Amino acid sequence: MKFIRNEIRESALSRGLFIASGAVSPVEIAAECGFDWLLLDMEHGLGDEHATLQQITALKHSNTAPIVRIPTLAEATIKRILDFGASGIMAPMIESREEAERLVRAMRYPPEGIRGLSSGSRAADYGFDFKEYFRRANRELLCIAQIEAKRRCGTSTPSHRSRESMCFSSAIPISPSGSDVTTSLTPKPCGPRKKPSSKPPGNTGKPQACS
Repeated sequence: MKFIRNEIRESALSRGLFIASGAVSPVEIAAECGFDWLLLDMEHGLGDEHATLQQITALKHSNTAPIVRIPTLAEATIKRILDFGASGIMAPMIESREEAERLVRAMRYPPEGIRGLSSGSRAADYGFDFKEYFRRANRELLCIAQIEAKRRCGTSTPSHRSRESMCFSSAIPISPSGSDVTTSLTPKPCGPRKKPSSKPPGNTGKPQACS
């Protein structure tokens, strides 16, 4: 199990790659290229839980950490993905402090959270490394809240006040999503567009006398 949160916070540069194919071979190739982490995309990518498990398994003997973007904020999904051995979770469409808190609670064992305990999970090396995993998980799993709506930003990037309201206890990373925020900020047309005229300029539609 590779924990990467502290490494990312302390490093001047961290190299990663989005993987949306749902396939194992791109993950293996990216790991061979030496990326620090891979973000396995279950939101817009092609992989389901089974495919994501295979991708995480393919990274076991590499130095590359698997981070998973889940489709939606769901405690059951977070629990399963972490038990698979993910080093972190990215949750899309986080729009309030309450949702950010819910995300963190879902990723942490009691008493700090509600994550169910399984000493035989793959993340804990099927029980062989459970004590070490349990000791580190609450503090070193990477938790990323993705802001994708105008009402959480006010501008194209979150303000200090917005960031402060979304974070608590030990701060979690806030990731503005460029495309979704841009779409949210794009002004809508004020009214119906006029149908362009098919008549050439200067043509009134009346018969013209020939000279």
